[in-house]
Amino acid sequence: MYLGALVHKDDDVWDVIDIVINQLEELFLPHRVYNAKYKKEIMIQTFVGMFLGDTPQRNDFCSLKRQNSDHPCAHCNIEAFHQHTDRIGEERSVMGMLSILKKWINGQKAVKDSLEACHSVKFIMKDKKLRSNPFWRLTKLYDFDIHKDSVVDWFHIGPIGLFKRYIDFMDTVLKKEEVEQLKKLMKSDDFKIFGRQGPPYENRKYWNGEAWLEFFAVAPFLYKAVTSHDSTLTKYYKCLVRLCNWMSILLQRSLTGTEIDRAEALCKEWRREYLALRSPADCNFPNFHNVLHMFTHIRLWGPPVLWWTRPFEAKHRVFRRYIQQSNCRDLEKWIGEQEMIVQSARYLYPHMYYMDEVCGSRHTIKPNDDIMYRSESGEIMYARVQDISKDRTQIKVQKLTFPDKHPLLGCYKYSSAIVGDVFDLEGENYLGKLLITKDCINKYVCLQLIKK
Repeated sequence: MYLGALVHKDDDVWDVIDIVINQLEELFLPHRVYNAKYKKEIMIQTFVGMFLGDTPQRNDFCSLKRQNSDHPCAHCNIEAFHQHTDRIGEERSVMGMLSILKKWINGQKAVKDSLEACHSVKFIMKDKKLRSNPFWRLTKLYDFDIHKDSVVDWFHIGPIGLFKRYIDFMDTVLKKEEVEQLKKLMKSDDFKIFGRQGPPYENRKYWNGEAWLEFFAVAPFLYKAVTSHDSTLTKYYKCLVRLCNWMSILLQRSLTGTEIDRAEALCKEWRREYLALRSPADCNFPNFHNVLHMFTHIRLWGPPVLWWTRPFEAKHRVFRRYIQQSNCRDLEKWIGEQEMIVQSARYLYPHMYYMDEVCGSRHTIKPNDDIMYRSESGEIMYARVQDISKDRTQIKVQKLTFPDKHPLLGCYKYSSAIVGDVFDLEGENYLGKLLITKDCINKYVCLQLIKK
């Protein structure tokens, strides 16, 4: 789907998608492949489980108008002016779209205008002919529904969506001298992220997703230092902490049903709190509504960090660089060849591409380091390293517990540490070193930064 970026006209987009769907239809047919494990040929079928993309791309491929339309959601037909509420509109589906299309084809102009206004549909015409959405063919083939199976992407909704928007809002609340203080704190040693300096706050306009994730890890502590002197700012700070609390739950690699329910409840509380600080008109934007659909997708597909678009966002930069290095002829072939070369090199020489993270890899820890690990039940626990086997597969650790919590942030206080029993920890359960910020065990750290 990256080649969609090379399509400049709406009426040409289905020409590109048609090729992709043709290939998916061929892959669905039973075909032979060689299985190296069993050393023989086996028969397989391949089908699409989900479609992942940002909101504008989802709307385009669902034959809908963009997110500034009267009915902007790809999952339900909610009105734009109700996006600030907890309401979910009538569910959209391919069968529903086909019914609308039938009325649209047979109707007069007034009927067509009414259907477009009531459903925000966008049917593409080319050479005065209606172009059918190629994704609808997959519905007939194996019940893939581009509406129901297009998941809400957590990367665009959370770190570079709602969180970024709230930080922009905080900038309008803070005074000029408080913003300057924030910039200075970002450069101080107290707010280093994994031992390195965070992104320059004054360049926030140009931050990418990685920079926003790093800032997320220290934002609650930064804004506490800036807002603690002014009681009128307390409500804005509490709203930020509530946002970070439910977001930090969804940034985990493993989630229980209870944790998903808790994150959803905290999210709805945050939405009500944010609405009280702003106005309904300020909250009528797609991400504010789409996050309600996201929890349904999380229960279906698991932790959102396992299927978000973050790993693929860097490819935009990669393909842009390939294009800049080309003579702009046969771009699809050129891009494909260049990417094949890079991936082949990664496979043949992995040690050149996957260097250990200084702060995250178990190959860098040493005795007396405080670490995080995942228990058999999936819970994040803490321990102090005592000894490490030569092959780094076994780590002898001493359990750490923290009875005291920060009253607002909810983070464990590092100074309250109690040392427990010594036991052997499997290296594969190691998550990363403890990040301490202002005597707090920083629970807002994205584990994706620790263990890529």
